Amino acid sequence: MSRTFLTNISQLLNEHGEISDTLPASARKRTAAIIGIISSVTASGPCSKAHILCWNSVHKKRCTGKIDACIDSRSFFIIWHCLRCGDNGSISHWQNTLWDGGSR
Repeated sequence: MSRTFLTNISQLLNEHGEISDTLPASARKRTAAIIGIISSVTASGPCSKAHILCWNSVHKKRCTGKIDACIDSRSFFIIWHCLRCGDNGSISHWQNTLWDGGSR
């Protein structure tokens, strides 16, 4: 079963725009993965083709899928999904973060 993640990245960052130290370790790890998506999409243009590894685990076995992501031209959310397990989500408030490559 796939899961959907709605991420407002600004809620996971400290006042310096870095991953907050107050987050639990699991949330910091997930935030780092989300940041990888932001970096990839904004560095390569409006879409990033499947070179980010999925972080999902099913029955204690890591998904071997890769994540595709694009910037939605209307909302400017980053929309992503795993090509194998179907996990998906959106990322908002990524503009002007440390990981915004600026290619829009």
